[in-house]
Amino acid sequence: MLNRLHVQNFTVFADATFEFSPGLNVIVGTNGTGKSHVLKLAYAAQVVYAGAPREVPDVYAPTEESTDVLVAVSMLSRLDEVFLPNGLKQLVRRPGSPAAPPVMRATVRASFGKNAIDAIAFAIAGDAPRNNSVLLPEPATIGEPAQRPVFIPAKEMLSLMPSIIGLSDKFTPLLDSTYTDLARALVGPLLKTPPPAIHAVLNSLGQAMQGTIQSENGRFYLLPKHGERLEITLVAEGYRKLGTLAYLLANGTLNPDTTLYWDEPEANLNPALLRELASLLMQLASQGFQIILATHSLFILKELHILAHEQKSTVRYFGLSSQPAEPTQVIQCDNLEQLPDIVALDAELDQSDRFQAVLDQEDAH
Repeated sequence: MLNRLHVQNFTVFADATFEFSPGLNVIVGTNGTGKSHVLKLAYAAQVVYAGAPREVPDVYAPTEESTDVLVAVSMLSRLDEVFLPNGLKQLVRRPGSPAAPPVMRATVRASFGKNAIDAIAFAIAGDAPRNNSVLLPEPATIGEPAQRPVFIPAKEMLSLMPSIIGLSDKFTPLLDSTYTDLARALVGPLLKTPPPAIHAVLNSLGQAMQGTIQSENGRFYLLPKHGERLEITLVAEGYRKLGTLAYLLANGTLNPDTTLYWDEPEANLNPALLRELASLLMQLASQGFQIILATHSLFILKELHILAHEQKSTVRYFGLSSQPAEPTQVIQCDNLEQLPDIVALDAELDQSDRFQAVLDQEDAH
């Protein structure tokens, strides 16, 4: 579980702290405020944390120095694969004005585990002679066992299977590693008996998709309740996104010990499916899943707020906003009504007002 993420001078952030809840976390903001950057950075750090060696009672147990070297090398590789920058120094925040002094380095600290004792901290030098370098300002603290997180990107993946895995192994990547990581997670076979905690969620997903997802020789199909199965490329993209979630739950990749990162879950989903998705996310959070998603959909925000009120549960919101040539500011709250004005949301509310005004004018004539 990711507890806390503190970033300084990383991409669009000058100094920002994210205190994540163990349940549902929602990052909201307009384009360019860094929503996807937060998801990718947290995901990369958690992948490295999950893969780092743990202490074992053996003469060959890793030393603190060897663990730090491994963490630094792994972090360098992960950041490069997730962001695909032309050198990691491109991830260091750039001054808003040409007259401003250059930023020398970006620093990141991520805390993990139930007690937030474990942590990975690293820095990226903006003036390093080597284009790629990751520094560790403090030793990594690796203790609790951890499972690899899951990242669902904005573009659906089922229709690209299994070709994307072979292409990524042979050629320069066209997509960042969140896509290939997800592709490999989808390869795993289905559990013989899914955990009871997810039975209701899988049933709800099946009803929403009007069928179940099947895999055969790496290709995916939708088996409708009535009729013959369909190749996944012939299935609506919204169903493919829900099918991705269903298959990750059914093969055990996604479980209560796994953090789920989801970028723009609202993409290609109609309002009816969005309402269903919001309910599914709340169900998963109530079963102990940590979920961190990024959105600029007012519909899904409203739906989550309604469900949280009805179920007397909590959703953690992070509002991202920025002014021209200024770093992104972050506001954290547990109530949507306390979220400050967000441009993307204001635009949608403004459209509703303008639409109603047009209807009123038409009725007047």
